[in-house]
Amino acid sequence: MIKVFLAILICFVFVSTTSSQTPSDAPIEWTTYEIGDHKLSVNFPKLPIRFSQADACNEKSTEHFTAYAEEVVYTLTVVKREKPKWRVTMCPSTSEFGEETLNARREELKATGERVRTADATELWSLNSAGRKSKVWIVDDLQKERWVELTVTGRGELPKAEEFADSLTLSENRSGREVGIGSSVTLGDTGVDTSVIVQSPTPKNDAAANADKKDGSEPLLVVSKVNAQYTDAARKNHERGNVTLRVTFLANGGIGTIQVIQPLKWGLTEQAITAARKLVFLPQRLNGAAVTTSRPVTFSFNIY
Repeated sequence: MIKVFLAILICFVFVSTTSSQTPSDAPIEWTTYEIGDHKLSVNFPKLPIRFSQADACNEKSTEHFTAYAEEVVYTLTVVKREKPKWRVTMCPSTSEFGEETLNARREELKATGERVRTADATELWSLNSAGRKSKVWIVDDLQKERWVELTVTGRGELPKAEEFADSLTLSENRSGREVGIGSSVTLGDTGVDTSVIVQSPTPKNDAAANADKKDGSEPLLVVSKVNAQYTDAARKNHERGNVTLRVTFLANGGIGTIQVIQPLKWGLTEQAITAARKLVFLPQRLNGAAVTTSRPVTFSFNIY
């Protein structure tokens, strides 16, 4: 029991120390960012976070680049063919990457929206769900075994959405600041008061969320959650389960302090903290203004 208590105490100290040293904001400066390994560039308001997801069952990998500015989230997603390096045996279903994979993505978008227009190889979709509005551009680049998505998400008008989409350059003649590994944290806006702290309500359905808008209250909306990485040490020692953190979601769109509620050994708690710093969200609003709040966030770890 003493060892467990000491481990939890060390995690609390570690989190409070590192969180205070990590910048949680940056000025909005729309800049062209080059992503050299994907041979494209696009404009972002800040250095975006970068994370990837693999889907061996469908021969694809997905890489996301996401930045926050003025209660709007901007995301570039590259979905490309990537054959698994090992034999896949535990898939409920499999498919080859191509038009079938892209059509499956279109069906996902139909669940919460509609296709507004198609021009050349680009489709524009409009989505509206759970108190958020999104515009999604899909650029069909299957000749290069990929497609590209540009997504802009907010609660109301999205005035810079078209500019963001139009800034995409897929040609070899591109320039800009290299994204590299991206930002280690989600960067909020500078100059926003983050001192007003309120309790975060339980997530609600669409009807309840719309009712809240009448009094200027809108819940926190998590737009993007990074998967925490499993460690070799945890796999070797068969560690599995959940890490639960209490994350402070700042009014400026950045991540504040993180407290450990339920830890795991072998580096999994630290991996959960790293992922939590890259949560992208729309801040809770009270009386029409963004406020700071905190809520538990759970990351699950399974060997398989």
